[in-house]
Amino acid sequence: MQVSEDGLGVVKRHDRVLLVMFLLTLFLCLILPQAAASAPGTWAYTPDNLTTARRNHTATLLPDGKVLVVGGTNSSPDTIYYRSAERFDPADGSWVTVASLPADLGRSYHSATLLKTGQVLVAGGVGGNNQFPSYLTSAQLYDPINNTWTPTGDLKAEMVGHTATRLKNGQVFVFGG
Repeated sequence: MQVSEDGLGVVKRHDRVLLVMFLLTLFLCLILPQAAASAPGTWAYTPDNLTTARRNHTATLLPDGKVLVVGGTNSSPDTIYYRSAERFDPADGSWVTVASLPADLGRSYHSATLLKTGQVLVAGGVGGNNQFPSYLTSAQLYDPINNTWTPTGDLKAEMVGHTATRLKNGQVFVFGG
């Protein structure tokens, strides 16, 4: 460092570069690792398993941060359409069985949409058995507070493998299938 006549330090260009490099190194060593530790993209197994192994089901994030898994099928040639539902708690990795869909309403390839009320609308899909599957128009509302299912208005047509998106006005837009 060069010293001026008044005794105050005058920082040379070389010293400024060293200071910037020091600050950058400090940032990279102290701040960046903390951000990287919480970065997404890391996969992990849950400590617990689903009560029922399933495929072609839905999984819906609930307002309390838990995940509702509904319906689906087994993977054997004699297809079983599940009525069962489970709730996953990411805080402790546990699965809890919740109320099943009403009798004869096991389904897969359906949609599940979180409504503004916190309820989940499950609609359409396919159910029945492997030899005589039924394409469904029925819809049910799941209330996570009371752990109950309530029938609601049917779809205008059978829908399988469709999408259902809640619009800003609260209505649900069902498309495809």
